Amino acid sequence: FVTLAASIVFFTSLGVSHWYIILGLIVGGSLASPIAAKLAGRLPQKAALLFVAFLVIVFS
Repeated sequence: FVTLAASIVFFTSLGVSHWYIILGLIVGGSLASPIAAKLAGRLPQKAALLFVAFLVIVFS
């Protein structure tokens, strides 16, 4: 759902000329979502929270 929403927003703001960006978002989201779901189910909650906190600190 998130990939579809992001694709729609990019499509409406960038137009058809940048279709490869939209295709990349759709393909990347389709490939990453099953892997992320399995990983989230196997990781302990505390480790996942620490990892997300680390990513937020690094990227902000």
